[in-house]
Amino acid sequence: MRGRPLRLTASLLAVAAVTGCSGIASESAGTVTQAPTNAPPQAATRTPTAGVVSTTSVTPSGSVSDSATPEIDSTTTPPAGRADPAAVSSALEPVRAEFGSRLAVAWGPVGAPEQVQVVGATRDIDSWSTIKAAIGLAVARNADGDLSANQRDLMTDMLTISDNDAAKTLWDSLGDPDDRVTKVFRSTGDATTRAGRDADGDPVSFGLTAWQPADAARFATMLPCADDADVVLDYMASITPEQQWGLGTVSGSRFKGGWGPSDHGYLARQIGVIPRADDTWVGVAIAVQPDDGTHESAIDAVDDATRILVSLLGADDSGSCPTG
Repeated sequence: MRGRPLRLTASLLAVAAVTGCSGIASESAGTVTQAPTNAPPQAATRTPTAGVVSTTSVTPSGSVSDSATPEIDSTTTPPAGRADPAAVSSALEPVRAEFGSRLAVAWGPVGAPEQVQVVGATRDIDSWSTIKAAIGLAVARNADGDLSANQRDLMTDMLTISDNDAAKTLWDSLGDPDDRVTKVFRSTGDATTRAGRDADGDPVSFGLTAWQPADAARFATMLPCADDADVVLDYMASITPEQQWGLGTVSGSRFKGGWGPSDHGYLARQIGVIPRADDTWVGVAIAVQPDDGTHESAIDAVDDATRILVSLLGADDSGSCPTG
């Protein structure tokens, strides 16, 4: 990427453990919200922490492709112009017909958050584990880009296998995490999201932060351009194979997923950047609440939405970081 190339460190390729998304619950009463019976199976039980679900989810067997090799090449030369939101919405109709109408797709050129376009919506907009990308950037900035060995271990677990305990430790280490992560949002193109707040502005656990897909896409368009973001992007390039659905099926992508039982049905979402020709990139956010409330359907819907979006992107939908 021009101005701030994306880099991948070799040490990140050896990820041994597999866990799932943040199971962050409301902390208003300091209790743990149990996942519904149609949520992904639980692999391990941990000591509960107030406001944090005490289990770590593993993506269900069969919900990802047999091969961890990304399927989509997004670097072929795109047509001129930009994707027409009406055309994208029309192309997504078969996905809505199969999985339900609560589907949102947002995208824009890296380096240009003001150009983000969005089609569709979900009823709930909880961030779930996608906010871990913002937490990672806040931690990196707080350390002036010089992470300790322990911080790197925690960042590895938080981003590559979506470990909740590591995320909570890093969140707490920020001192005033709501303020520090909110400042990250402001500096990376998202002018409205408040970390640790719901849509009404009330305090919640970080995984329930209200994050509109369009705002998440704006964050994604500026993440590669942010100071101290390289380490975060490195980890986002090394997501465990079991979580490489949706944007993870695009070769060369950097992404983070999140999923969980929101108020009005199961919600899965992703944020990330995908490469295009000429070292340009597209920032993307996708969210879905399938009618049947299953993790499997959510993954399938995000997979389909990703393929459709990539097929319709134009040359002007990608960009690079401003120089200087």
